[in-house]
Amino acid sequence: MKKQILPAIFARQAIYDTQGSVCAYELLYRAGDLNRANIDATDEQAGDSATAHVLSNLFRHLDLNMIIGHHPAFINFTRNHLLQEIPALLPTDRIVIELLENIPIDELLLENIKTFSKQGYKIALDDFIFSEDLIPLINLADIIKIEVLGLAKQEINKQLTLLSASGFKGKLLAEKIENREQLIVCRDLGFDFFQGFFLNHPNLVQNQTLSKDKILLLELFAELYNSETQIARVEEIILQIPKLGERILKLSNSASMYQGKMIDSLIEAIQRLGLSEIRNWMSLLLIAELNDVKDDLLERTLIRAKMCQVLTGHFDVSNSHQAFTVGMFSTLDAVLNEPMPFLLSKIQLDDEINAALLTRRGTLGYLIDMTQAYEQANFNKLEYSKFSAQDYTDAYLQGISYANNTMALIR
Repeated sequence: MKKQILPAIFARQAIYDTQGSVCAYELLYRAGDLNRANIDATDEQAGDSATAHVLSNLFRHLDLNMIIGHHPAFINFTRNHLLQEIPALLPTDRIVIELLENIPIDELLLENIKTFSKQGYKIALDDFIFSEDLIPLINLADIIKIEVLGLAKQEINKQLTLLSASGFKGKLLAEKIENREQLIVCRDLGFDFFQGFFLNHPNLVQNQTLSKDKILLLELFAELYNSETQIARVEEIILQIPKLGERILKLSNSASMYQGKMIDSLIEAIQRLGLSEIRNWMSLLLIAELNDVKDDLLERTLIRAKMCQVLTGHFDVSNSHQAFTVGMFSTLDAVLNEPMPFLLSKIQLDDEINAALLTRRGTLGYLIDMTQAYEQANFNKLEYSKFSAQDYTDAYLQGISYANNTMALIR
């Protein structure tokens, strides 16, 4: 029986600075299992109790260093969470306390927030729309998050003007950025942080060209995850990428692989390592070759690939390598900044993998669809999936661990 880790499902969403680097994560969570009612929406006290229990479990049982690294986590807290001092479960440098704009304000709450602020916790107001009633909270806030989706530049600027007039001196975060134009507007208006789907999936411009080395790398990756792979074909491709061949020879003669004889033949190196070992290491080496790709995109790719591989264990899929390949290839358009149909026209992949990548059809397509929903914290969509909250939590944690270990090796 699978060991239960958490009675919840959670995900993280990256927050970026003005340089486009990840500077924090928002930690999103939901209490209960996806396949049953989670919280009685009419019972606010019960809801707070349930989510407080979830947060306590998150903080006590999860390795936050693994999940968010050295970055702080923005976490939404209700009034009752604050009065119960749930944020105090974590050090001041690990979280930013998020408050919704509709939180009931009174002296007790304000004194509570002041105490957290004096202790060193950062305070953020989420889903902010200016109201004079919010001025007491504005005066305590370090960061204000403004949802810019659907707002014209003039409307956003009006919010900033009202904030400035109220005396706010903190940082500004623009959330729900869906396109490049919104990002440019928010930068021009002086926002400090940015969050949204566009930042994870930049616009793609088809160049109609792809370097020979990148095409070979794609072909090699596909060949390695082909169940009928032949060593001779793997060698044939690697010989066309000298730098990659040198890495494999170095690896085969490393201390962990050394068998009493130094080898200088690529075919011997492949035979010594074995296709299984080659497959694992080549994934890292191929990604390492794409050294112009942002770390957060590579990390997200690795997490998705591992999640697909883990989740496929719940289906009758004989080759988990296919699931890993689909997960890895599903972000190739963003990694290589080329549309997916164009990329797939350059390499030969299994029809099932092509269908999954292009139309999300079949079991493999379903895996991509669900892992993407998880990345976006689309918990409503996940409610109708074939997996439980625990299935997703297990796969996500394994994905993060795998990505952390892999990034340490290739960066």
